[in-house]
Amino acid sequence: MRVLTCIAEKEGDDAKCAIKLMKKPDADDFESAPTGKGCFSELNKEQNETRVFCPLYCPEASSAYIISKKPAHNNKCIKFKNYQIIEKGGEYYFWRSGPCLKEELQFDIGCSFEFFEGMLEVKDFLTKKAKQA
Repeated sequence: MRVLTCIAEKEGDDAKCAIKLMKKPDADDFESAPTGKGCFSELNKEQNETRVFCPLYCPEASSAYIISKKPAHNNKCIKFKNYQIIEKGGEYYFWRSGPCLKEELQFDIGCSFEFFEGMLEVKDFLTKKAKQA
């Protein structure tokens, strides 16, 4: 499970997302990537909007999916319209755009694997990714 928490440094700024990687929901044992680590902006020419993509760190996942948005009643972030998950180059990314970029929210995200998840050592994976940067 992944927990993305998006917070703005000051009012009016875009909210930057930090990600926690957990083997189980509500686990005390988790790893965190630095806020904004690996995120990038890209222009969507069809919608003429900028999207901010952040990696979900789901190596070798067969899929990734959104479990929930908190608070759920937020009407500035609409799934499929201005936030979603996409696969690019064999990795999964969470993207936001438009008014959703300014919202302070938490997104709970799941990754599905074809193998036993216990085989994936989250800390080792983050260490390898940090060395690549």
